[in-house]
Amino acid sequence: MNERIIKNLFLQVLEGVQFLHNKNLIHRDLKPENILINNLGIVKLADFGLARELPEPGILLTKNVCTIWYRSPELLYGCSEYSKEVDIWSLGCVLAEMLLCAPLFDGRGQISMLCKITEILGFIDVTFK
Repeated sequence: MNERIIKNLFLQVLEGVQFLHNKNLIHRDLKPENILINNLGIVKLADFGLARELPEPGILLTKNVCTIWYRSPELLYGCSEYSKEVDIWSLGCVLAEMLLCAPLFDGRGQISMLCKITEILGFIDVTFK
């Protein structure tokens, strides 16, 4: 795909996620397989099986969500109090994959994923609530 097509498709993905977040929902499993594109180039988000309404502060969520290649560092570290940021991380991974034609972080497990993230981005300070 050329960059113009990627920009168009990704803008639609962003608008879909913005809609969810404005409704106080998080998808929690954004990945290429859950982004559907029809023959007209219209994007639809799919697989809302892990989606949840954002809870009140202090309410814990499941930490084993999101396919591991798109899982944010705080989830990899085991944080169970998180918000919309986990979707934003996944979106960055999806965009990188669209541009590179390969997953950015393709670790085999949590430690492997954290090592790959650190190799590319450096140390990430994750503050637990």
